[in-house]
Amino acid sequence: MKRPLLILVAIIILIPFAIAGWLALFFDANDYREQIAAGFQEATGREISITGDLNTSFFPWIGIQTGAIEVANAPGFGDAPLAGILGAKIKLKLLPLLGGEVQMETVVLNGVQANLITLKNGKTNWEFGSAEASDTKSTDDKSTPDDADKALAALAIGGIEMKNARITWDDRQSGTKLELTNMNLETGAISFDSPVAVSFDTDFALNGEEIKGGMQLSTNLKLASDMQKVELNDFAIDVEATGTALEGGKLQKSMKADIDIDLAAQLISSDKIALSLNLSGNIVPVNPMAVSLESPLKVNLASEMIELPAMQYSIPGSKGTGSMVLSNLANPLPTIKLVIETDRFDATPWVGSAPDQSSITDAMAVEQILYSLVSIHLAHAQAKSEPVDIPVETIRQLDVDASLSIGIFILDTLQATDVKAEMKAKNGIVRIEPFSAQLFGGTSTGMMELDARRDMPKFRLTEDLSGVQIAQVMKYSMGEGSKEWITGLANMQARLRTQGLDTAALTQALNGTVDAKIKDGAFEGFSVRKMLQRANALLKRETYVDDGSPDRTKILEMGLNTKLVNGIASTNNIKVLTPLADLTGSGTANLNTQQLDYRLKLALSSGISEIDKAEFKKLEGKALPLKITGNFNDPKFKIDVSKAAKQEVKQKAEKKIRKKFGKKYGKQLDLLFGR
Repeated sequence: MKRPLLILVAIIILIPFAIAGWLALFFDANDYREQIAAGFQEATGREISITGDLNTSFFPWIGIQTGAIEVANAPGFGDAPLAGILGAKIKLKLLPLLGGEVQMETVVLNGVQANLITLKNGKTNWEFGSAEASDTKSTDDKSTPDDADKALAALAIGGIEMKNARITWDDRQSGTKLELTNMNLETGAISFDSPVAVSFDTDFALNGEEIKGGMQLSTNLKLASDMQKVELNDFAIDVEATGTALEGGKLQKSMKADIDIDLAAQLISSDKIALSLNLSGNIVPVNPMAVSLESPLKVNLASEMIELPAMQYSIPGSKGTGSMVLSNLANPLPTIKLVIETDRFDATPWVGSAPDQSSITDAMAVEQILYSLVSIHLAHAQAKSEPVDIPVETIRQLDVDASLSIGIFILDTLQATDVKAEMKAKNGIVRIEPFSAQLFGGTSTGMMELDARRDMPKFRLTEDLSGVQIAQVMKYSMGEGSKEWITGLANMQARLRTQGLDTAALTQALNGTVDAKIKDGAFEGFSVRKMLQRANALLKRETYVDDGSPDRTKILEMGLNTKLVNGIASTNNIKVLTPLADLTGSGTANLNTQQLDYRLKLALSSGISEIDKAEFKKLEGKALPLKITGNFNDPKFKIDVSKAAKQEVKQKAEKKIRKKFGKKYGKQLDLLFGR
C-alpha cells in the first residue's frame, strides 16, 4: 500500500510542475492573438490590436509580458484609440497561488494612454460591453463576501511602476479639455493593513495654454483588508502652473496632511491640513498674493459638506483664526458659514493697489461695492479708480452667513478699531447688520443692504457716526493730499438709498438724507474776522490792512440738514455759529463732480464781545453775502463787499429822505423802500 500511495502523492505534486514545465517549453501566447482579440471584442464590443510580443512564464512565476496593445475607439469618437500601452509585465508566484494566496511581483506598465471623450449629447467613449455580454451573468459563480474578503486578504503585490503615461479628457459638453502627460507612478510593496509608499508626478494642461504646469504627490498609503478604510499618512502635493488664464502670472500651491478615509461612512477627515498658495499676475488684486491655511478637516461626501472647524489663516494684510462650513457643494456657489477673528486687517493692498479693476474676483468686488455704499466712501471710491461693475449674477447665487471681528482695520488713511459685522446673503439679498466700529476718533454703527433680485440692483444704507473728527472724515474721503479746511467734533446720521450697475451709477442715483452737527472746531484757511475787517474798511472808506492773524475761524456750532437727489446734495438751513459772526443760508454739493455752490449770509453774532462790537459798529444789523464755490478738497470763500457798500449807500439815502419827507410822504416812502 505504501508504494501506490507514494506514487499517487508524487503524481499530485509532480503533475503541476510537469504541466508548468511543458507550458514553459511548448506554449506560445502569440499563437492565440486572434482568439484573444475575438474574445475581447465579444466581451466589450471594441477591437483590440496586439502588435508587440506576448511572452509568458509558468515557473516559479506565472507571468506575462506584452508589447504594444491598443483598444479601438467607439464609432463617432474619432480615429485615435480609446486606450493603449507600450508594454506591461505582470507575474504571480505559482506555489502560493496553489494555496489560495496571490503574490505578485512589481506590476510594470509602460506608456499607458487613454483618450476619454464626452460628446455634447452626453455620450461617452468608455461605455463598454456588447448587449449580449452585459445581459449575461454567470450562474456558476457561487462566491460569497467572505470568499472575496479572504481572497483580498491574501493579496500581496510587489509594487506598481507606471512610466510615461498619458491621459486626455475632452468634455465637449462643458468645453473643457484636460491633458495629463509624462505621468509616473511608483509604489512600494502592496499588502493590506501595511503602509505603502506612493509617489506620483505628472505634467498637465487645461484648455491648451490656459493653465499648464506640473504636479507631484507622495504619501504612505494604508488600506484596510475590508477595503472600507484608507489612511494617507504624510500626504503631500505640490502644484506649479502658468498660462494665459493667469495673465502673465504664476501659481504655486501645496498641501500637507494626514488623511483618514472611511468609504462606508463616506467621510474624509484630518487632524490638521496645511495649505499654501502663491499667485502672481494681473488676475489677482494683490500681486503677488500669498495665502496659507491650517485647520482640522471634515468632509462628508454623503451630505456634501466640508468643515474647517478651527482655522488659522494668513492673507496679505491679515492673520487670524476662525471656522468655515461649506455645504450644498453641487450648487454653482456653495453655502458658506464663516467666522473670522483677527487682530489686524490692512485692506489697502486689496482695494488700493489693484492694477485692473476688471480682473478683481467676484468676492472682492462685492466687498468693495458694499464698502462704497457709505456716503463718505463714495467720493473716495470714485477718486481712486474707475467704476467697478456689480457682479449681479454672482450675488444672486450667494448663500453666506458670516461673522467678522477685527481688532484694527486699515484702508488707506482710514483706521478703524473694534470692528464687528455680521453678513447674511441669500436669494439675491446681501445684508450687513449689525455693523459697529471705532473710527475717525469716534464710533460708527449701521447697516447696509444690497438687493440684486431685479435687473437693477438697489442699495440701502443707515449709518450713525458719533463723536468723529470731521477732519479725519474729510481726509479719508478726499485722499491723503487733501487740504484740512475744517476741523471739529461731529455727529452724523446718513439714511441713503441708491441703485445702479456700477459704483459711478451708485453715486449718480444717490438719494436720502444726511444730518450733521459739528462743534468745537474751526475753518482753516478762512477768516471771518478778516472778511469783516475788509467790509468794515470799505464802508468806512479806509484802506484794508491785513493784521497778519491766522486765516482761521473758530466754530462754536455748525448744523447741516442735507437732502440728496440723484447725487446732488441740497442744504437749505445751514447754520454756523462763530464767536464773531453767524453764517446762515443754503446751497448744493454735486457728488458726481464734487463741485460746491453755497450762498450764505454773514452777520455779527448776538454773542459778540463789546470790543468786537465797537470795532464792527458799521456792520451792525447788516448781512454780508458769502459765496462758497470750488470743490470738496479746495473750497473757495468770497464775500461780496461791494454789495454791502451799495446797501450802506442805500441806507444812508433812505435815512436822509425819510428825515426830510417822512412826515408828509411816509406811506409812499414805505412802498418805495419796500417796507
